[in-house]
Amino acid sequence: WQLIIYEMQLWRLVTCFLFFGTFGLPFFWNTYVLVFYCSSLEDVAFHSKSADFLWMLVCGAGMLLVLTYFLGNTYFISGAMIDLMTYVWGRRNSAARMQ
Repeated sequence: WQLIIYEMQLWRLVTCFLFFGTFGLPFFWNTYVLVFYCSSLEDVAFHSKSADFLWMLVCGAGMLLVLTYFLGNTYFISGAMIDLMTYVWGRRNSAARMQ
């Protein structure tokens, strides 16, 4: 946080959500899960409301950043964003049957 606040490296606020680790199976799985849930939410729950979907992403990212600031020094919170998308998708599709 010192680099963001004192040296104005604001790009770190965005890139912390984009790092999924080194290339390998976990990287591709996390990328697939994030793209699947985001596209499913945008198509079904936020159909023709792209601005609302973007606002949900911004608010969720903001809450994760605030929690990270107060609760610990976690540098990469892309996993938390995946959990956030999974939670929102699960709440919106509570009757969906999982196989």
